[in-house]
Amino acid sequence: MPEGFEDIDSIVARHEANAGRFLASARKVLAKRVADKVSGIARLRLHKGWSQMRLSKEVGTSQSYIAQLELHHEDVLMSTARRLAAALGVSIDVIDAALQGRKELK
Repeated sequence: MPEGFEDIDSIVARHEANAGRFLASARKVLAKRVADKVSGIARLRLHKGWSQMRLSKEVGTSQSYIAQLELHHEDVLMSTARRLAAALGVSIDVIDAALQGRKELK
């Protein structure tokens, strides 16, 4: 490769990494702005700056399952609730409140 040139894969990887950091930051800002309108798992997820896909990977499930949880369309196994709590860095009580759509999330 000629001196002064950069491999296209390196350029793409660098820009994708920057975009990921920007999106995480934007999600955190969004979480603060809509805190009174968003509750449950979505609120906890946005507070961390995560997408549904990121949370699903951390928990070991699918993005569509996370979407269903956020819409309160799914009952959750205790093992899944524990994985959610661990991934989001909160107690199981906070997950319980989130899954019930209560606002007292801490």
